[in-house]
Amino acid sequence: MSFQVCPHNVLQPSVFEQGLMGIWTPQVNADWAGCDPSCNACTQVCPTGTIRAVPLEEKRYARMGLAIVNPTTCLPFAEKETYRLCVDECISAGYHAIDFIRVGTQLNDQGHAIRDSGFAAPVVNPARFVGCGLCQTACYHINAKNKDLLQGSAIVIKAGKDREDCILSGSYLELNRAVAKNGADSEVSPGVSESEAYLPDFLK
Repeated sequence: MSFQVCPHNVLQPSVFEQGLMGIWTPQVNADWAGCDPSCNACTQVCPTGTIRAVPLEEKRYARMGLAIVNPTTCLPFAEKETYRLCVDECISAGYHAIDFIRVGTQLNDQGHAIRDSGFAAPVVNPARFVGCGLCQTACYHINAKNKDLLQGSAIVIKAGKDREDCILSGSYLELNRAVAKNGADSEVSPGVSESEAYLPDFLK
């Protein structure tokens, strides 16, 4: 089965998460591990074609989901401490899909921002995000499991409409380029940076 070839056990058998028909089908468990960007083993062995066979260069552009940051538990947004491991993991994987924004900035008596005050908090760029889950894995293992600061990861990969690419044929790379071109052609409101355009609703 597909999950048996996964070198990091990212794919694990489902129980009742997908109903009776979905018992024992492979599903991503990003709390356990993230999907290695240099691996496409599952796409080569799936007996039903549910996980489509794609070459490695295509797999790196196939969106599996979108990361959602929980502002009530994410340490920087909660103004507890700056945390950048999710960003570092994303950079190391070569995706560069999580940026920083400074929150909780303090003001001096003149109303000007105090340099280096506040916290650097993660902001997801959906145009670059593929859903590998490495950010979720890092947050869960460090902040929830090891440090016991959280009950669960503050950044979680969610699939569904507008969060994943499910194409039966064609190129994920070309699809990604088309989406990027459409994004470049669309106008961002004057005075709004590219990073700010991807802010979650609670920060807009």
